Amino acid sequence: MAFTENPNIFARWATYPNQIQKIIRITREVILIASKNKGIITIQYRNGIRREALYREQVIEWDESRTAVRAELYLSVILENNNTDTLILDVSEILHIENITKTEIIHKFKNAFSQTHN
Repeated sequence: MAFTENPNIFARWATYPNQIQKIIRITREVILIASKNKGIITIQYRNGIRREALYREQVIEWDESRTAVRAELYLSVILENNNTDTLILDVSEILHIENITKTEIIHKFKNAFSQTHN
């Protein structure tokens, strides 16, 4: 196995088939759910933290022999002071993605991003 080690990606490599399948499944789910919810997703990390975020993009990297994969999500989050910031999240750290995002959360993001870009 030869890892290309892209210095811009910090996610861990997944080498076991079930880990690889999980990463692929989660990256597909993120796109599907974000497209249904105006870009907003609610995720739960492995450490139990839940977070609402605006999906921006994802990066998926395979090793040269395609036996290992790693992936990151680039998300925008609202901080406590209503400023926004970018969160880079290792896909292997995600436990769960909620299928539906509440309307008030979508409005919260819409308002926060309209204020920061005016």
